[in-house]
Amino acid sequence: MSGAIRLALGLIMATGLLAPSAQARPTVQAQRGAVDALLRGAHPHITAERLRQIGPDVESILRQAATAPDRGAQPAVRALALLGHFRSAPTAALLRGTLRDAKLPVRLRRVAGSALLRSQGLKALKDARAMLGHEQVFLREAAAIALGSLPDPRATKMLRERSGLEPEAFVRDAIQTALGRHMSAAKAR
Repeated sequence: MSGAIRLALGLIMATGLLAPSAQARPTVQAQRGAVDALLRGAHPHITAERLRQIGPDVESILRQAATAPDRGAQPAVRALALLGHFRSAPTAALLRGTLRDAKLPVRLRRVAGSALLRSQGLKALKDARAMLGHEQVFLREAAAIALGSLPDPRATKMLRERSGLEPEAFVRDAIQTALGRHMSAAKAR
């Protein structure tokens, strides 16, 4: 368990919001406090297992945090990134909606797109294709990076097609890196 989660759970237990018993289901309030501590504190690598240790309502709490109008940008970005650990339909819908909302800052849309590809994998190839052809270079770069972790012939084909069309050098570099990851994965098989 990471230090941030341990600290958050310790604070929650000390205030009596969460029973120390492993069998006790943590209250939604306690889970929200632990998630808030994660979103506002240092952001170590958080795994899906670590999120599940907080409690069963973490995914819905993260969805609320990602869309709350009174939140700052950084907690929303972190919440979107952490939603990449969950594969549910409501989370996929939220990530797709965020990605497609042109009124939102590119940073939020980029993180939502990466989280969508990470959580949905090959189910999100249509979204990845749209991101690779988007006018925003950072969305194209995020798509290339995320596709690098999906060593599938369809993803490889998309990356190769885009490689010849991409005008930005740093996006082409991301595409080449992703293709290299695909080749390494194919050799390892």
